[in-house]
Formats: sequence, structure tokens, C-alpha cells
Amino acid sequence: MKDNLAKSLPWKEIGAIDWSKFNAIPDDVFVFATDPENYDQMFKSAMSSLKKENAKVALEDAEKLVKNMQVFAEAILQIRKLLASA
Repeated sequence: MKDNLAKSLPWKEIGAIDWSKFNAIPDDVFVFATDPENYDQMFKSAMSSLKKENAKVALEDAEKLVKNMQVFAEAILQIRKLLASA
């Protein structure tokens, strides 16, 4: 069973992540991303970025991107906190 779980991991996508780019982002940027008061700014930025690739991008795509960024930012902050306390 555990072998099947390991095989289901998206290895190609994991290998493609350039972690150095994320390491260069300061905590305050991730804190900004997780603050619900900044949702509108995050949405506008996401929409602008997505429109560069597809002029007909759906609002739902930008919403999904913002929500994913918020989850990711929270995870990065928690990881950094754990590493700093180790």
C-alpha cells in the first residue's frame, strides 16, 4: 500500500520546483498573502498575471490561484517557523 502512495506522487512537478526562488521571498510577502484583508490586491495581481498567458482567463482561475497561494504561503511560514526553532 505505501509503495502505491509513493508512486502516486507528482515527481515531475516536484522536480521542476525551483526552491531557491521561494527561499528568496521574505516572510512579510507570505504574511501579506495570508492576510484576508489583502485578498483584493492578491486577486488583481493574480488576474493580471494569468491574463499575460490567456486574455480570456476566468475569474474562478484567479480565485483558485489566490487560494492556492494563501495555502502555500501559510505552509511556508509554518515550515520556516519550525526550522528557526530547531
